[in-house]
Amino acid sequence: MLILPKQKIFETLRSAQFIATFTGRSRRDREVSKPVTKMILKTVELNERPHVQLNSYTDTQHFTTNKELTPIALNEMLDAIMAENFMQVHIQTPEQDVYFRVLSKGVKQSSTTPSKKNWEAVTKHNNEKQYLINPDNARILLWQLGICNEKGVLVHAMSAKYKQINHFLSIATKLNVFKQDSISIVDCGCGKAYLSLALYHYLTVIAKKNVHLVGIDTNNDVITFCNSLANKLGYTQARFECTAIDAYNHADSIDVLIALHACDTATDDALHLGMNLHAKAILAAPCCHHYVNEKLRSAQAPPLIAPLLRDGIARERFADLLTDTMRRDILRAYGYSAELIEFVSPEHTMKNIMIRAEKNETYHEPNAELLQLVRMEREQWKAAPKLAEAVGV
Repeated sequence: MLILPKQKIFETLRSAQFIATFTGRSRRDREVSKPVTKMILKTVELNERPHVQLNSYTDTQHFTTNKELTPIALNEMLDAIMAENFMQVHIQTPEQDVYFRVLSKGVKQSSTTPSKKNWEAVTKHNNEKQYLINPDNARILLWQLGICNEKGVLVHAMSAKYKQINHFLSIATKLNVFKQDSISIVDCGCGKAYLSLALYHYLTVIAKKNVHLVGIDTNNDVITFCNSLANKLGYTQARFECTAIDAYNHADSIDVLIALHACDTATDDALHLGMNLHAKAILAAPCCHHYVNEKLRSAQAPPLIAPLLRDGIARERFADLLTDTMRRDILRAYGYSAELIEFVSPEHTMKNIMIRAEKNETYHEPNAELLQLVRMEREQWKAAPKLAEAVGV
């Protein structure tokens, strides 16, 4: 049986950046072995080092393997591809496109010289797909969420959500807790759970972790949607419950608590829940800071600050900052190394602050000095977030 010339392909690949797309498996080959329809081998940059990446596709799934780029790694990946008996390969490099195709009379080889513009377009598309979650490694999930179509083409109107998901993943996966092999996550005010489902997919499918995800929300429709989607995707350890955050009952401690755009005091409830469940990490992106804003009045502010609070928009933004700063300080008092970071670009929303917190392993008792600082802040402004009341400050 005629097969693709591995050695010639190897020599073509080892001397250049490349994207090699292998297709054309016979139906008989697909039926007697794994139903792989296409494999793509390409060079990528990971952790500032060159790697070779193998992407394998079936009708419903996608698998990715990365290895540091060496002749041995390249040879091993080509062996895996050759075992699938593909009939043709298209190799794209900066200098030329090379084609190998198995025909009845032999193997035909040809080449063309692409324009620099074409190669740059290919590599730009390739680099865009180096997002942690992308149509190559999460096509079905992104399709079900409406971020790409059935063929994996991104929907332009959902590009901001696509970038937000990946920015969230880049923040979350840097936390120490995600070095564990087994991770429990609670998502408070989960909504349609775009971000937590993406995190679950990344951790279980790509990073090969054992993950238990619970999403909670008071909207029964979105809970029904999330449970249906989790079942459809085969996410067996992801479940969703219709309950208020302050009514959620969980017997054990957890590893990660997420609260993304939980409205007003729901963020306080989520932070308090995370503290009570001894969460090792908390990621909260607050929204709608009405509670503190309603308590602020210019007459109660120090004379030098009072002018900033006379206009509604200025008072609203000051209330946002005061609320999240005090939330951060309370978390610090209770053993978290908490900080405020930018979550999404201000061009999309002014509610772009995230509270990122990790529990200190040496924590034993609340820090008296930090608690006194929170009390002073409360006395100064005659206002404080609901979290301060919840912890008795």
